[in-house]
Amino acid sequence: MSWMRLSKIPKDESGIAIFMVIAAVTILSVLVTEFTYVAQVNARMAFDSTDQIQAHYLAKTGLKISLLRLKAYKELKAFGGGNSPLPKIPKPILDQVWSFPFMYPLPNNLPGMTPGAKDEITKFESESSLTGKFTATIESESDKININSIIADFAPLQPSPSPSPSSNGRGNPRPSPSPSTSPTVYSAKEARDGMKELFTQIIQKKFTDDPGFAAEYRDLQVDELFDNILGWVDYTHQPRNASGKQAIPYKRAPFYSMSELRMIYPMDDDLYDVLAPNFTTAMTNGFNVNTMGEPMLRAIFTLAVDEEITEFFKFRDSVEEDNTFQSVDDFWKYIEKSFAAYRSTDDLKKKLIQQGIKLITDEETFKIRVVAQVNQATRILEAWVTMDSAKKAPKNPSPGPTPSPSPSSNDPNAPGTTNPPGGTGLRITFMRES
Repeated sequence: MSWMRLSKIPKDESGIAIFMVIAAVTILSVLVTEFTYVAQVNARMAFDSTDQIQAHYLAKTGLKISLLRLKAYKELKAFGGGNSPLPKIPKPILDQVWSFPFMYPLPNNLPGMTPGAKDEITKFESESSLTGKFTATIESESDKININSIIADFAPLQPSPSPSPSSNGRGNPRPSPSPSTSPTVYSAKEARDGMKELFTQIIQKKFTDDPGFAAEYRDLQVDELFDNILGWVDYTHQPRNASGKQAIPYKRAPFYSMSELRMIYPMDDDLYDVLAPNFTTAMTNGFNVNTMGEPMLRAIFTLAVDEEITEFFKFRDSVEEDNTFQSVDDFWKYIEKSFAAYRSTDDLKKKLIQQGIKLITDEETFKIRVVAQVNQATRILEAWVTMDSAKKAPKNPSPGPTPSPSPSSNDPNAPGTTNPPGGTGLRITFMRES
């Protein structure tokens, strides 16, 4: 039969080998691709780690350059004037030593730069071992008020009793405390009332200058805003926020950064831009009357009229002669002479002391911000630096209170109080890196 003849035809099984070869090649291709991908990822992670380390040390290089600029500023500030035959450096020129941004690589295309200078910059960059780029800026913190001063633990230090020698019964002198000569001390209540008044005056000035802003924020309740700020920083304060509009739970701790203001109801971006530039989280040595802006001047001298405010800045910021105040007494003399409502400033001086506001005439506290980038890795380093008033830093400085709140860090070189070696007269009070 025909079906019997068909069953005797041999079967061709040669195609199975090709199929197995194709399957094996496919599996090997997948494995090789996976191994290659894993190797590339590991290599990229290693390169990124190296870039992060290089960016970290590049940021520290920018910090050291910034400290050098502040040291130069401190030395040049005492240069000339007085009995010296050399003229004193004008303040606008002197301030450029620290205020002008510094960047690396150095720009070689500035107007007026000679070909020789360009060649020197190119030679320096080629011989330098620095990789990547960074920008270092220095800002003054002395024209801002410490927002954490409304907390007693962050109040400015008061004059301590000075020791006077007395006998200990054996003929040897021993120190005994004598009462402070200043009866006026810091008051948390006065500090909070004063801070709320500063907020009110700054916002009111913005209302006057910007009718659109005034219309948008006509229902703003400064009392509610400040009450929520107190609830944010002080764990003992019970906010009267009955509306429950504070979406983010109160921190119950001092401000770590001014950006935390954005978390407080009813703060938004526009209101933040009005308030934040006038305050800081760093504990400064004082408030510089030679750099204070109009909002803060109006906030402190609420009874001053527009003509007096305008004349004050015209006098202080004159380009024809240096009218900056050489001492705080000179500032008060000008106020008593030029502001009709402040012929006597004794009450205002007492009030400022109670609010923890100390007036100074020199830049003493600075914020350094360095942004370093190596390939795709970026490190941001911020440091707050205070100039010591003493000519030489003590060898064994006594411990003091932490000037601003700082979280714990795994980097032993990052936060905390750091004194650069060599008696530079500069003290890093706080530093953080991200």
